[in-house]
Order: sequence, then structure tokens, then C-alpha cells
Amino acid sequence: MTPSVTATGQTQPYWLCGWRLISEPELPELNHRDDGLAPEISIRFAEVPEILEDPVVRTPFCSVSKDGRALITIAAVGRFLIRNGTEILVQPAQSAQPSAIRLFLWDMAFGILCRQRGFFPLHASCVEFDGEAVALAGHSAMGKSTLAFSLAARGHRVLADNVTVIDASAPHGPAVVPAPSFLNLWRDSLNNAEAGVAFPHDHPECMRPEMGKYQIRIREAPPARPALPLRAVLTLEFDTMAHQPRRETLRGLEAVRLLTSQMSLRRAMVALWENDILFQHSSRIAANACIERLISRAAFPELETLTSFVETSVTRCPLPA
Repeated sequence: MTPSVTATGQTQPYWLCGWRLISEPELPELNHRDDGLAPEISIRFAEVPEILEDPVVRTPFCSVSKDGRALITIAAVGRFLIRNGTEILVQPAQSAQPSAIRLFLWDMAFGILCRQRGFFPLHASCVEFDGEAVALAGHSAMGKSTLAFSLAARGHRVLADNVTVIDASAPHGPAVVPAPSFLNLWRDSLNNAEAGVAFPHDHPECMRPEMGKYQIRIREAPPARPALPLRAVLTLEFDTMAHQPRRETLRGLEAVRLLTSQMSLRRAMVALWENDILFQHSSRIAANACIERLISRAAFPELETLTSFVETSVTRCPLPA
């Protein structure tokens, strides 16, 4: 393959969201398993096509075929082919570093895999509040991971970063399936977030130097954690005129539209979903969880203020009638 990524054909068994996984790339974010049972998902190095024939969606980074396969292409990193919710094939680019492969595996390929398995992949970090899940959604660079890190420092367990896996069909209401316990932070965010942090985490690993992206792995996750009921989805937005953070509660179609707009890799996800099923899942989430916009002037200069505001907002968050 490349001098940096070596394909040996040897795999390691892991747990991922309660699923049994084997992976040729090493995945230090995951817990190893030793149950000896057959895997449900595999990640392997292999040749991956440059294009998909007859794609129904094509974006600069992702395309989706009629049969539901998805192809992700990242320059200087590699190509990822995700199919059937059971397999990810990875063809690294020349001199791609293993950390860069992992970064896009978790940031992009993982969300598509979850969608193929029937879950709702929200572009959000997620933390626990008193046994319930609170998702922090928003577009890239809005401070989702930074806010989750700050909340973790106050004792709120991290459930996901960047992709929050929601089981919209759970029998007792939408639930979040805990994902690997790590946070990917920009260098500036890391400097702001690390001050005063006391919970156990590994030394930051630089995932891609040219991007200034770092990963912090949190040492607190058992091999398989039960799904938690989804209490709220808070979507981060900036308003330079906002003197204090404020909340706006959404209901009905407004809440459904917001949830759909915040799906990970939205255009690809819409192509992977029949419209009626997408609407059913979004509607069930909106009908059972508090959906709010969380508007502030900026994330980092007011991080402590914003963190306190989130803690207060969750306790006051009105659940749908």
C-alpha cells in the first residue's frame, strides 16, 4: 500500500457501539473483545474504485450508488468504500498516516455505516445528564467538541463526538447508542478546553498536523454501554449581536427540518434513506426529545458561561407534550 500504512491482512477484534468488529487498521479508540464470536462489521485495507457507477448523489467528498454503497474520497488520505452496514474498505493514499485514516474513518465513514445499519447519524457531540443523552449539534467549527470537553470536565460523561448514533426506533423512545469515548479538537480549542480539566484522559494525539486536529481519548468506557434515552438536541449557532446565550425551542415541522439539516453528511444520508422513513425517524425524535437552538456570541471566549448555560438549559428543557 504505502510506506506509512502497511496492509498485513491481520485483524484485531473490537467492540463498536455494542457491535462486534474486526479491523485491519489499528483502532486505539476502541476496546478489544475476546468473546471469540463472529464479527458483525469488518474494516480492511483493499483496492477501492475511484468512482461509483451511476451515483444518485455526488459531492466533492462523497458519492452514493443506487444500491446504497457509499464512496468517500479525501485527498492525501485515501478512499473509503462503505457497504451493507457491515464493511468498510480502505485504500490509503500514498504516504497517508494511520492517524489521518482514523480521523476520517470516525468523522465520515462511521456515520454512513450507522445509517446503513438503520440508525440516525446526527452531526453532533453528545454527553450524559443524569442518565439521559444530550446532543450538541451544529455545523463544523461551531465548538461542539470543545463544549463537550468542558461539560466532561464538570462530570458529564462523553457519549459521542461528531457523530451521535440515535436509535429512533427504540421501543421506549429515541435512544443514543454510546460511541467510542474520544474528542477531536482543533489546536486553539484544545488550549481553551484543557484549562482546569481533571477527568482522566490520554495525552492529545495529533491526528493531522496540517489541519491542527488533535484527539483526546477518555479513559472511562466499558466495552459495551447501554443506550441512553435522548433528552435534548441543542444546535449551536453564533450571533455576534447576542449579549448573552439564549435558547429557542422548536416543535413540529420546524424541529423535524432542523434535525434533518443536522444529519452527518446530509446529502449522502438523504440518498441512503427513503423519504418516508427519514421523516418517520426525524418526527419520532422531535416528538420525544427537546429540540432547541442554542445561540451565543462565540464559543471560546465565553466557554465557561456557555457551559453553565447548557447545564441550566437542560434542566429547563421542555419535553414535547
